[in-house]
Amino acid sequence: MLTKTAAEWEKELCETGVPAVKILSFEEWMADAEVRKSRLVAHVKGLDKVQLGRSAWIKSAQPYPDLESSKKLDALPVRDNIITKNSKESNVSNRPLEGFVLVDFANVIAGPNSGRMFSELGATVYKIDPMHPQHAPVIMVSWAAEHGAGKHSIILDMHTDEGKEIMNKLVARADMVLANKRDNQFVRMGLGREALDKLNPNIIAVQLTGHKGESPSARDNYPGYDPALQGITGLMHRFGPEGCPTYHGVASCVDYLCGYLGTWAGVSALYSREVRKDGRGDWAETSLAAAASLTQLLLQQNEPPASAVGPDATGMNEGERWYKLIDGYIFALGEHDLSEELASYSVKDGLAYLKKQNIQAVPIQTCRELADRHKETPSKTVKFNKHEKDGWMYEKFEPSWFAFDGEPFTSPGATSRIGSDAREILKDIGYSNDDIEHLIKNRAVGPTEWIHK
Repeated sequence: MLTKTAAEWEKELCETGVPAVKILSFEEWMADAEVRKSRLVAHVKGLDKVQLGRSAWIKSAQPYPDLESSKKLDALPVRDNIITKNSKESNVSNRPLEGFVLVDFANVIAGPNSGRMFSELGATVYKIDPMHPQHAPVIMVSWAAEHGAGKHSIILDMHTDEGKEIMNKLVARADMVLANKRDNQFVRMGLGREALDKLNPNIIAVQLTGHKGESPSARDNYPGYDPALQGITGLMHRFGPEGCPTYHGVASCVDYLCGYLGTWAGVSALYSREVRKDGRGDWAETSLAAAASLTQLLLQQNEPPASAVGPDATGMNEGERWYKLIDGYIFALGEHDLSEELASYSVKDGLAYLKKQNIQAVPIQTCRELADRHKETPSKTVKFNKHEKDGWMYEKFEPSWFAFDGEPFTSPGATSRIGSDAREILKDIGYSNDDIEHLIKNRAVGPTEWIHK
């Protein structure tokens, strides 16, 4: 590695399909020429400094106008167009995407969780996995328990004519297709815009990438995972000790936020299509780079305070930070450092003390602790339930992040074992029992969880 510069290795490895980045500080990321070219960082009319650009973008809205500084409005604009596929405007479904269909080709975390959110919103989601996956079972099977809720799962060998035909039939009847693929991968899979226009000109492609912004740049076709984008956008530099960049775990907020931005982009494109009513589809995009940048929104104009840098970071200032108590930790929004006041308290007593002082505070807990706390006494916003299907038992948070008329959603359904819905899906698109047996025997359709007997 010492024979070349970091920038040289980034270019060489990425061009051969290996995710690699030169680790930058956030300030270096904001000033990078290709980042500016992509408009992930952009000039804003009315402001002297650059700021983060758009976090998602759709083809039908381009070319986008330059960003302008915001103007305060007396009231929010009225939104009176309600779009649902199978209901009149006066009879809106509880799940607004009921009747819409999405075909999900995504893998790992960001893409599949974007598909999960479409399912939670009511869309019918067909999850297609490849016959020969490149990722380990923990990713393809175990992680699917979380991101597969409500999806219909099938394994296809899309390198065969029969497997490709099944894929095309599903795409032809869909409103959206979702994949975390680069441009050349979309084309190679037969999902580029030209191919989609022949199959289904009305379809919307939702694309999640590693490095893209709303405008073309040299890194557009570089591969990337969450940790790599933590490295190039400044997160590793900020949280590591000097000389030792550190990342925030394999599955961090970058992956999840990218998935959520993808859903937002897809829903925006769907709304636009339904309003236009011109029979044209769309292309909706976001990237890990956009998500990783967005997590640092509050740091884009000024240097981060010392309390928000390094492995021992406590918070954005002396008072709004985490505190160590005698039996655990809390996070409090204090106006000054409360360390001495809280040092002798337990978490329970410390929270009670702060409540009397009208200081907002919460206990710091793991996801497991949060789930255990709400197992017996679920709240309106935190529910953690068990689900079972085909002998597969798992636990997950309920999607209380979506609420219409004040009522949070429930799970759209249990997660299927990978590939276990193949027969049902094939029947739905017109295959007979004999056809299905032939497809399984010829390995165009894979068995549940890739287990060949």
